[in-house]
Amino acid sequence: MSETCAKCGDSPAPRELNPPFDWTDYLREERDFGPPIGAVWIPLCPDCYFDADHLKESVNSLAMGDDDTRKKIQADSEDFLDSLDLDALIDDAMR
Repeated sequence: MSETCAKCGDSPAPRELNPPFDWTDYLREERDFGPPIGAVWIPLCPDCYFDADHLKESVNSLAMGDDDTRKKIQADSEDFLDSLDLDALIDDAMR
């Protein structure tokens, strides 16, 4: 369990979300997140976890949406990822 939520900074952050591959790519390319050795986990408080998990499910179902829906989900994903404290992210290989 991480000390703080990567989204809002609340403590403790009892839940961890494994992001989709596209999110990890975005973090590396747009946020200069170093390439992880293992799987990346995002520590989140219960409220932030609920929102992030819902967004992740939306990303996973993008193939079924129209262009406007895809653009909205992409923008929401980028907003979420841009709000994360990268220092709070967990590299599974470093545990």
